[in-house]
Amino acid sequence: MTRVEELARQEEYLKSHPHKIEKITAHFIPKPPKTKNGKKSKKHRQKKINREYLKALRRNKRGLITNITRSEQVFKTLLDVLEIDYSFQRIFTVDGKGYIVDFYLKDYLTVIEIDGNNHNEKEQDDRDNNRTDGLLKLEKINHILRFNNDEVLSMGINDAKRELAIKLCPFVEDLL
Repeated sequence: MTRVEELARQEEYLKSHPHKIEKITAHFIPKPPKTKNGKKSKKHRQKKINREYLKALRRNKRGLITNITRSEQVFKTLLDVLEIDYSFQRIFTVDGKGYIVDFYLKDYLTVIEIDGNNHNEKEQDDRDNNRTDGLLKLEKINHILRFNNDEVLSMGINDAKRELAIKLCPFVEDLL
């Protein structure tokens, strides 16, 4: 999936989920309704995640941090130079499934994934689409940006700044 298709898909998702747009424009995060006893209603309760599954996710996360790829290291350095606050290899859980994302920019509610060469395959593309759909269900995430290894390795600081500005604020492209 190209970046243009990814952006179009995210835009379509936001159109079909107007509460996400309200949250972006009004900086308002609606709280889930509570029942009489003060707990979240069943509709708004997330599925409990299996404790053993969570432990396995954490072990996997430690392995990913230990075996960081060159592209991830380069992108990490770019974010540090640009002084953008991020979490590396962050775990998110949605409907009982766990996802480890490469970078999470909390200030922008954005996930950045650095895709390897295997992401060109049809099967992996389908998994990425399912993963994107799952992650966009969270209120903590509004955008998912994907870069492949070659893009990251060829990126300079100005290229990274420009790409992130365009991705996070599409109207900026007209100003640049």
